[in-house]
Amino acid sequence: MTAQRWIAETLFDELGFRMTFAVERVLYELATEHQHLVLFENKLFGKVLMLDGATQVTTRDEFIYHEMMTHVPILAHGRAREVLSIFRSSPGRCWGIPASTSSSTTA
Repeated sequence: MTAQRWIAETLFDELGFRMTFAVERVLYELATEHQHLVLFENKLFGKVLMLDGATQVTTRDEFIYHEMMTHVPILAHGRAREVLSIFRSSPGRCWGIPASTSSSTTA
């Protein structure tokens, strides 16, 4: 029997705060001289992408990423009425486009 692996998010170490994730399964891991990337599954957060000890995105909270990719530019523009969303794999960003705008989607 192997010991439970835990991966620490070390982003806030200098502030005295550290959070760890129990790893269900490592999907991909790569360490180079420049960075450490790990993609793993966690019971609560689903798939977790971590880069250099900082969580980038999880399955459970990816809607936040998509909202930031759509709402910030739309609201910064101030008068967007039409939106073209071009994506390669996940149409998630279209979910964040406000209903008050018309959108055209291209895969």
